[in-house]
Amino acid sequence: MSSDILLDILPESYVHDFIIRLFQNFQKIIELYFKFIKT
Repeated sequence: MSSDILLDILPESYVHDFIIRLFQNFQKIIELYFKFIKT
């Protein structure tokens, strides 16, 4: 299944929301990762 088909099925707002949440989670993971390194 190509990403083009996936984007056609999913509403654009849903994809946008998903990307934002993914980015926010990624930031949290990075923060925890750096805290872990410093300790």
